[in-house]
Amino acid sequence: MEVERLDGQASVRALVYSATIENPNFWWGDNGLGLDLDACASILASAVGPSGPNVDYLSNLHSFLEEQVLPREITVLQLRNT
Repeated sequence: MEVERLDGQASVRALVYSATIENPNFWWGDNGLGLDLDACASILASAVGPSGPNVDYLSNLHSFLEEQVLPREITVLQLRNT
């Protein structure tokens, strides 16, 4: 999708994933206030879904973004070893 820049320069093309609470797989913590980075990392490191381990999904997403998107403009995602 095309996204307008806040600095007024030409719009940029962006890849967007939007999650909503209507999705049965969406979870924002038991209290609905979200999770801190360490809690998210712990879940991602151990969770497995129908498509396989979530850590593999995140790693593949990161590789795709590095190869196809990130070198062009900005870094969106960094993986951290914990």
